[in-house]
Amino acid sequence: MRVLLFGYHDAGCRALRTLVAGHHDVLVVTHPTPPDVPSVGALADALELTGTTAGTETILGLATEFQPDIAFSVYYRHILSQDVLDVARLGSFNFHPSLLPKHRGCFSAPWAIIDGDRVTGVTCHRMTEKVDAGEVVDRETVTIAETETALSLYDRLVDTTGSLFARVLDRAETGSLDGTPQTGEGSFHRREIPFEGLIDPQWSRARIDRFIRALYFPPYPPASALIGERRVSVRTIEEYDHVMHVAEVPNNPTEYDAETCHARGH
Repeated sequence: MRVLLFGYHDAGCRALRTLVAGHHDVLVVTHPTPPDVPSVGALADALELTGTTAGTETILGLATEFQPDIAFSVYYRHILSQDVLDVARLGSFNFHPSLLPKHRGCFSAPWAIIDGDRVTGVTCHRMTEKVDAGEVVDRETVTIAETETALSLYDRLVDTTGSLFARVLDRAETGSLDGTPQTGEGSFHRREIPFEGLIDPQWSRARIDRFIRALYFPPYPPASALIGERRVSVRTIEEYDHVMHVAEVPNNPTEYDAETCHARGH
């Protein structure tokens, strides 16, 4: 098949490798990638495939010329216009790391942990101009562990995306991509750090613990506690307890070295 792949990060790279292994003709669309993120564009170059990080108008022209049978979006971060979605003969499909309609939008894995969900997963849905709203074609669930962090959950969701992508690709080759409307309670999250990364001390201890774990995704900044007018990074609930204890001790110095605390295992 002729496949138009909009891809980014680990999951996009896995999808690209799956397509190449299946001997599909692929046009790769991605966007600029930070040095610490696996690059779909670099992988496409290494595989000597045609790829682009061009803007929307150029993408439409390239996609129209390519005449894809199908289009897949795998962790791609830009919203695609209906003109682009309509180019593929069999349709355009997105792989979203949640069980839609819950946690539409961004930061789906952290929000699943923050909200105390017991299960999440990956949904493949037909793409429409409305974000993460199209018919569900397939999905796979992932159980959230009690000690889950954003990093550990992300890694498992990437693995799940890879297996789901392979299954949907097999279905596409047989022409069976019927979907069903999304049902159930939905939620949507913007592309912004939850609560600006700041712990609310009025939250329950369980919610504070979930929030700290939900923001643990090195090398990105962890959750913070506000001590006076200063934000102090915390990576575990134990670190948070220590920070708050130090802040409450009378005549304690206001300066607090969070990195030293982390290194000592507090």
